Amino acid sequence: MMPSALPTPRSTPLTRLRDWVKTITFYELLVGMKATMTHFLNYRPITLQYPHEKRTLPDSYRGMLALLRYDDGTEKCVGCDLCEAACPSRVIRVVSAEVPGEPTKRYSKEYYMDMTRCLFCGLCVDACPVDALGMTREFEWAVYDKRDLHLNKQQLLAIGDRSYPVREKRLELQHPNVAFFNVAFQHLPQKPE
Repeated sequence: MMPSALPTPRSTPLTRLRDWVKTITFYELLVGMKATMTHFLNYRPITLQYPHEKRTLPDSYRGMLALLRYDDGTEKCVGCDLCEAACPSRVIRVVSAEVPGEPTKRYSKEYYMDMTRCLFCGLCVDACPVDALGMTREFEWAVYDKRDLHLNKQQLLAIGDRSYPVREKRLELQHPNVAFFNVAFQHLPQKPE
């Protein structure tokens, strides 16, 4: 026996008329189209069209590492190996040597960074006593061969030249006492943070 389409006890002629009007006017469809048109008129894109559009990076962004130079083009790194000791991932390898004719001064003869293992923690930058390392805002370093991310000293200096076009004066010219010991003193003005 087929169930009869009897009206429910609450169904009154008025509610049936309202349901019939909703059916012939496609009420549910209009409600859905209202939501669609509201979104269409107040459209704000969420997805960035990368690489044509780039996100604004925060001030504290830590991107690719770079070696820095002074304004006269000399390298800031004094080859102290503190960055190598501070690195938790053992990314950095520094081969230091004496400056010819100045046995109290050293420089980094060779400098290597394996960026495939870098955590971008910034401990090497904080450990450097002469601010020879800097974190840039570069992040587009996708490569097909990961050996391309083993950077040498010249590559790191080139990144620094690109990212830090304004360079500071040599430390000896800023603080004459530093030239003797080649280290910063606590009583000298510190770098603003």
